[in-house]
Amino acid sequence: MSLANPSYPVPGTGQTLPDQSDVPGTPLKPQDTQQSVTAEMMTRVVKGAHETIDQIAERAMPPLEQLEHGLAQTGGALHDKAEQWRTTGDEWAESLRGSVREHPLAALAAALAVGVVIARLAR
Repeated sequence: MSLANPSYPVPGTGQTLPDQSDVPGTPLKPQDTQQSVTAEMMTRVVKGAHETIDQIAERAMPPLEQLEHGLAQTGGALHDKAEQWRTTGDEWAESLRGSVREHPLAALAAALAVGVVIARLAR
């Protein structure tokens, strides 16, 4: 007789029968019904959690898509603005170069004046 699969002797035959809880169609032990109820309860809880998460995800998708679209538009606008500033800076630099080439003494005097002002402010 094994503890994992208990057997019961059949009187007068010398044979043993398996435990009735292992035979299909026999009533379940209290511990088996408790495990079954617990498993069913866990299944319902997990299913409910999945349904709740799915509902939350469905409600969150439109605002997330709208946010993504807004970020894409903002990124494009920032890229365009940066390009515009870069172009403006290049134009100013080219204009300044032209002015310095046309009036080198005036550019030197202006640079000296700016240097004096910065030196006075730094004291």
